[in-house]
Amino acid sequence: MYKKIIFLGLFLTCIGKLKSQVVYVDPNLIRGDISFTQMNLKFDGIPVRKAIGLHTKVGGRIISGFMSAKNKICVRDEFFLDLTLGKLTSTPLTYFNESESKFSTAGMFGYEFLVGYRTEKYAAMGGVKLQWTNIFIGSSEFVGDKLFISSSSLMLRGEYRIGDAEEFRIVFMGWSNFNSEKNNSGFNFDFPISKKRRLWLTFQYQAMSYINSAPANFDNGKYINGSFNQWFAGIKVGSIY
Repeated sequence: MYKKIIFLGLFLTCIGKLKSQVVYVDPNLIRGDISFTQMNLKFDGIPVRKAIGLHTKVGGRIISGFMSAKNKICVRDEFFLDLTLGKLTSTPLTYFNESESKFSTAGMFGYEFLVGYRTEKYAAMGGVKLQWTNIFIGSSEFVGDKLFISSSSLMLRGEYRIGDAEEFRIVFMGWSNFNSEKNNSGFNFDFPISKKRRLWLTFQYQAMSYINSAPANFDNGKYINGSFNQWFAGIKVGSIY
């Protein structure tokens, strides 16, 4: 439980500091989304730990914030904070007759950097995604022996403009680190719904694995392979560049 308290404290502190700063920042530099989500945490021989919740993400442009969106050679980058709060929906596991908590949380923070070529109609980019992750489904721990686990993934992004507005574009992103022991892979699809307000329907799926995970009914200090997946759907706001 103490890991959850430390984790939430760190995230709330970071979000609080970020909010205190963005008051003075061009709102075009900020992106975000809010979504409904379902999470699953799997261990061999143990029922899948399932949870539903509310997901939110805040991102800020750094290098790309100083570049023109009309350049053919383009850069897109983002520092992000990603937080899900939810509730265990699976039957709680027990350890020494103590039932696991139903409170569930997943959080990531990191940095994405992509560079590529853009025209009035389409864009193609490639780059890297650096991420630090903490996940609890009930009292089952995906991170196991650490507060955060790190990963670095290759990332591809494609855009296709379907309307008159410059940012009225369908966007697809995919990433993977091609590491079976500490996997981080997924994809994101955004569909524009407003030409003036920079709104998108967003859908995302991500899958991770980590060899030092711990289900709630396991002995303390002993870890097994765990695999996590999450999908969410909601609304995204902010500049795509």
